[in-house]
Parts: sequence; C-alpha cells; structure tokens
Amino acid sequence: MKSIKTCSPHTRRMTQSYHIYFRQEVLFKNLTLEEFTLIWDKLYTSYWKDDITYSVCYDEVCIEEASY
Repeated sequence: MKSIKTCSPHTRRMTQSYHIYFRQEVLFKNLTLEEFTLIWDKLYTSYWKDDITYSVCYDEVCIEEASY
C-alpha cells in the first residue's frame, strides 16, 4: 500500500488570488485580497450586478462565486 504524503503548513503555502469576470470574460486576474476588495466594491456596487462574477483561486484551483 502506498503512503500519502501531506505537506505541513510550514513546507508549502497555498497562494490565494482572485479573478473578476464580466459576462464570463476575464477583467482582472491574479488579484490580491486587497486589490480584489477595492476593485470589486467599485464594480459590483455600480455596474451590471448580474454579469459580474469572481473566482477565488488557491494555486491552480479556482472556485467561481456569483457574489461577494
């Protein structure tokens, strides 16, 4: 039986970033939380609430969200 190696939090840290989309097209990619918050607050409260989405990415895996 093969053993599964797990990484401790000290050996590997997952990178978190944000992507913002308008009608499924990327507007902003690889934003930090601070950048995302600033831009999202401006876009989402002002424009096209149904057409603006975002995803949170951990390394290469992204999870799409509809609202913040």
